[in-house]
Amino acid sequence: MVKNRSRQDHQLRMVVGHHAIRESMVTFPRGAQRLWLRKNFQTVSELRELAQLAQKIGIIVEEKSVDLLQQKAPAHQGAILWQALEPAFPSDDQLQTLTSAMLLILDGIEDPHNLGAILRTSWLLGVSGVYIPIHHAVGVTPAVTKVASGGTEHVPVQRLGEFGSQIDRLKKMGYWVYGFDAVARHDLFKVAFHPKSVFCFGGEDRGLRRTTQKMCDELVRIPQVQKDASYNVSVAVAIALSEWFRQHRCS
Repeated sequence: MVKNRSRQDHQLRMVVGHHAIRESMVTFPRGAQRLWLRKNFQTVSELRELAQLAQKIGIIVEEKSVDLLQQKAPAHQGAILWQALEPAFPSDDQLQTLTSAMLLILDGIEDPHNLGAILRTSWLLGVSGVYIPIHHAVGVTPAVTKVASGGTEHVPVQRLGEFGSQIDRLKKMGYWVYGFDAVARHDLFKVAFHPKSVFCFGGEDRGLRRTTQKMCDELVRIPQVQKDASYNVSVAVAIALSEWFRQHRCS
């Protein structure tokens, strides 16, 4: 039996990537409106499995031309899921009551592969939410969902016009805000991170903006042996989150 669907495609978000689509259907089955598969999808085992899962859950499966899929999402891998639901960002009241939580502020990530990798790592290490700017930054695009491989179905993302007001609110809730900068004085592995932490990372080229640095309680660097190079931002986030996770979830 097929569920009754009423939303138009332009009101929905596109999920692409075999792992991401599977995770989205399992996590938000009631929001999955329809699954588009390329014509003759039966010849591809991964697409057959997606179709079987969709039919089991009661999601409409439609065959579409490769040209249409390409027009909608170049990274489609032969499938597009149209999804009405997404992870809900915690309210300020919810953030207030948490005794241990990690939040991320990404100050101008422009590469969808970096954002996707960060969201996947955030999912695996229990990040409660990610803030990104409205301008001069990539959003949660289909390419991001593909790279995240399911992370976008678990980690809520909120776009803000500016970070200052939210950082002030988080500080009043007891969060400690750490900015990451290559020339900071404090070493990542020597900092005792607060159980309620906000980690701020800058964009690929310019790093953390000075205005954001000034709002941080502490600036931290990730040690390295080569002074003339730097970590990719998604790698830097993974290293930093792993240390916070070690301190607060592995004890």
